[in-house]
Amino acid sequence: MKHTHNESLFTRIYYFLSYNSLIFSFACFVWFLLRTGTKPTRIVYPCQRAALGQMTNLSLFAVVGCIAGFSKRVYRKLKRKPFRTAAVCLVTTSIVLCAHYSLAYRRQIEMKKLARHRIPGLSYSSMKQLQAAYTIPDGVGYVNPEDAAVSFAYDESVAYGETPPYDKEDNPAYELVWRAVEQLNYGTHENPLRDFIGPSDTVLIKPNLVSDYSRLADTHPAVVRPLIDMAIAAGAQTIWVGDASTNKSKTDYILGFMNYTAMIDILQARHPGIEIRTVNLNDLANGWHWVNIGSYSSFAGSPYNDSDLDNSGTSYHRTTDPQGVNPQNQVMGWHAINDYTMDATVIINTPKLKCHTFLNTIALKNHVGTSIVLPGAGYGSRIVHGIRGGDYYFQNDGFWRDIHDVHKIILYADAEGDMHPSQQRRHLNVVDAIVGMRGSTSGSCHQDGPPAETHAIVASADSIATDAVASRVMGYNFRAIPPIHHADDEVLHPIGTNDPGTIRVIGDDINEEQSFVYDYCYEWAPQAAQYELGVTDFQPPAIAAVHIAYYSDEVRVSATISGALTAYVYYKDAYVKMGDGGGPAEFEAALPKGDMTFYIIAQDEWFNTQHSMTYRLGACAADFNQDGIVDGLDYNIWSRNYHKENARWEEGDANYDGTVDGLDYNVWSMYYKRTCPALGP
Repeated sequence: MKHTHNESLFTRIYYFLSYNSLIFSFACFVWFLLRTGTKPTRIVYPCQRAALGQMTNLSLFAVVGCIAGFSKRVYRKLKRKPFRTAAVCLVTTSIVLCAHYSLAYRRQIEMKKLARHRIPGLSYSSMKQLQAAYTIPDGVGYVNPEDAAVSFAYDESVAYGETPPYDKEDNPAYELVWRAVEQLNYGTHENPLRDFIGPSDTVLIKPNLVSDYSRLADTHPAVVRPLIDMAIAAGAQTIWVGDASTNKSKTDYILGFMNYTAMIDILQARHPGIEIRTVNLNDLANGWHWVNIGSYSSFAGSPYNDSDLDNSGTSYHRTTDPQGVNPQNQVMGWHAINDYTMDATVIINTPKLKCHTFLNTIALKNHVGTSIVLPGAGYGSRIVHGIRGGDYYFQNDGFWRDIHDVHKIILYADAEGDMHPSQQRRHLNVVDAIVGMRGSTSGSCHQDGPPAETHAIVASADSIATDAVASRVMGYNFRAIPPIHHADDEVLHPIGTNDPGTIRVIGDDINEEQSFVYDYCYEWAPQAAQYELGVTDFQPPAIAAVHIAYYSDEVRVSATISGALTAYVYYKDAYVKMGDGGGPAEFEAALPKGDMTFYIIAQDEWFNTQHSMTYRLGACAADFNQDGIVDGLDYNIWSRNYHKENARWEEGDANYDGTVDGLDYNVWSMYYKRTCPALGP
């Protein structure tokens, strides 16, 4: 075969071994023995599993050799009629070799075709036209690169419920999940997803169900249960709970093993008018589609072709879907998606916070189980795990592209698999971080790590922002994790933001209490240090002082905050980002005049956060005794503490400058005889 001048030495070696599969099989056999002989736990690594798969030819020839060498009948015939027997053996060997090299030649032709298949990048004019077509939808549950809210709920005493169906009274995790979603402000306390889900919606809740022996690696159903109740409260009539593990039977087994089947059966019996059931995304009888996003793929414009990808050349991408579509061995931009996923109008992604061979598993990685497994093909065929010969960890240039493609399909493809410039379904991430899973320091990081008591739930409609903040909870620098780091590359179909200056962390503070760093695979150690994987700064910003100034048409709030990247003022059901106040630690914002309360959340580049105290504006600021009316009793408090330094608000400091003086009297006189509404948070 001829090679172009720009092919790497590795590519040429790979082609040679691919076309001479006996040599390739023997090389895989030697590699497998060397790697697993000294450490048997390495058998679960991707490279060892791939080597096992490539040893088929060698094993077949070994079996033939053993049969021929130890057959007494062959030996007797060879002794009596040596020439005839030798001729038969020669013919048989020739037929086997011809068949073998015929198949090798066919593979060579296929590899040539794959090597020619690249996805060209879009022209500048086409890209600008497509960018102009993209609009941020008006509503919740959609990716908004200009504002990514991430809810963090923490309770060091929280634990999972133990018995299906994990009712509120028996499930300590219930309230924590409820609070995390409620903090996103998509509804009310009684109906947190009121604005997210409607009666006509089909809701798919997708947990992470990968292990059939360790419950620690799977999303706990105690976290999913309150989400089902939220969907019911919002009026949903169809609620599915399911995933696609490594095959259909394993998925069914895990649904039972993790008590999802028992939980859903009870809930369905309680709500006969609503369809609540488990679904197996590997169940092809429901229907499925090949979705090809073509030039919208993250591989578009890349230097790679299909033969560069570690899952190319398998039978997976030669399977025909019920619509008659067959990728014909093309890998880039193609994914098999179950119609359960395609038909859903709302997807609630519920990953498990854990370490993995590929750094960590959170919102993006959980959608590996959205791309289904097809009969006769291994689970590794559905997602590109890496570029052949490339790094599978910190510089993996294949996995992030493919998982981004899957996520774009989830957000922007309609029920028929056609891509659109606007989001086609609402998407929410709720991360089970109550008990996470660390990477084992003595073996693979996959499904066998020790627990990490993290006591948290992370929730957001933005998957990239979810993963960035959840990575901080793990003690990881999100910039070192390719699927998060490369989010900026998705300009046509945004899947989220990784900008800590745009991501708003709401809810409980992230601080030194979350300073535990998840263990990772020991093989990572050199690169983890090189790419600065671990977070070293767990110190939140410090809000030193807040000042309030009243003007005719607004109230101006200024704050001195050290160590902050951004700060937000939250009031009523709204918020405003604080701007530059004139100095490196000065922030300010303008609020409308009114009777209300507000508080400030400051955060740094690592998503460490600090809440301020709650401040009062308008009549509330002068109601020092909190009896609901500004009157002489409040004046008496002010006059009693007149000229007092380092004063508190309840001592008459209406403008929070630390001194009780005439400025505070002006606030009192402005609102004299006014009533004050009940205080907010």
